[in-house]
This record gives sequence, structure tokens and C-alpha cells, in this order.
Amino acid sequence: MSMRSQVVCFLPCCANKNPSGKIEGSGLGLSKADLPTKWNQLNACRQRMRRYLNLNSPPTSAIHLYTGCLYNAINKNIVIQKIKAGHLRLIIISAGYGIVDAFEPIHEYDALMKGQTATYWRNCGLVDIISELLLNAKPLKIFGFFTGSAEWSAPGSKYRCFFTEGLKAAKRKGLRPRLSGCFYRQSGRGVRSILSALGRTFMDFINQNFNDQFVIDVQRKGRVYGNVMIKFEEI
Repeated sequence: MSMRSQVVCFLPCCANKNPSGKIEGSGLGLSKADLPTKWNQLNACRQRMRRYLNLNSPPTSAIHLYTGCLYNAINKNIVIQKIKAGHLRLIIISAGYGIVDAFEPIHEYDALMKGQTATYWRNCGLVDIISELLLNAKPLKIFGFFTGSAEWSAPGSKYRCFFTEGLKAAKRKGLRPRLSGCFYRQSGRGVRSILSALGRTFMDFINQNFNDQFVIDVQRKGRVYGNVMIKFEEI
């Protein structure tokens, strides 16, 4: 499925999952139409991760599978409406699958994007896969919502690093989005609080129809949720 949208957003996967078997929309995910030269590469890398998958679990669209703090802060019905209306393409960076479309049916899995798993996906060329996806989609706006630093060596940084480096690689190859970058935690403590704040930021951004002024305000002044300050880094 190749779904074109003016806005593409990226989220991290999470450890908490509910394999309910619920399939959203057509239930199709990424395909060769999205990744003309990298599709076989992604597929081969996914195949080698099958040992982490619970193949007895019912395939569930990614937007419904993940139930961690970030996803619990999201109104999934509104997100799904935006996707179906063609206003949003939502991509999830997944430790089990590399990247997945929000509507893609996937199995429950036990893998986190750190240590050997993160190194595996780096060696698989996940940065180049993300780059090609963006170059092929040619969205006007691209945004990530991630914790941690953009530096690979920092703890908890791998999701954000894959997004940031993939976007930078696409721009080096000629992609020219009108606005692009990453919403991130500048300050605040508590994993649950931080992830919830990122989910709420994503939701507030959607409710403001991806308004550029929202991004500018967060970049300049930040946005506070409880004890967490969210900022925006333009890329």
C-alpha cells in the first residue's frame, strides 16, 4: 500500500502490547511501492527477526497493538480518521519489524530497540530504508516524537537516532520538506511521564491540524505537561 500524505509522522514502538486481532482499514502495510529498492532488504531483515515474534498471536494493526504510555495518551480514533482522510501517514519504528505502517497487521513480539537489536537494525540499513520511504513519499512536513538524545551512544536514543539520521539522509539526497524535525523531551523525569507528554504533544498537534505555528511555539518556548518540557528540533 502506498499512501501519500502531506504530513508523515514517526513514533517509537513500545513494550506493552495487546494482540487483539483488530485490523484497521484495509490492513495493508508497507510494500515495494513505498520502498522501490529497499523493500526486499527490509523484508529479509524482518525474516531474521522472526524468532522474537509470537507467531501464535493474532496479527493486529500496529496502531491497535501498542498500548504503552505514549499510545494511551493518543486518541486513536482521531488518528485513524486523519490517516483515512489522507491527512496523515503514521510510521512506527519497530524493534521487531524495522518500520511499520500504523495500519499494518503485525504479531506481538519481544524486542526493544537497544543493545544487539538496535545494532542489528543499524547494520540492516534502517537509516537508508527510512530515507527511501521519505524520498518516495515526498511529504511537505515530517515529524518525529521521541525520547532520548539524537546521538547513537546515548541511552534510550536509538529510535530518535534512526529517525533523525534517516531524515537527514533523505534531505542530503534532495528531499525538500517545508518543515521537518523532532519533538523531544528537553527536561523532566519519569519514563511514563515523558512518554505520556510526547503522546499528548502528538495529539495536540493533530488537533491543531499540524499547524506550523504550533511547531514554532514549541521550538521557541517549549510545551509543558506536568513536570516534562517538550521542545522541537528542526532538521
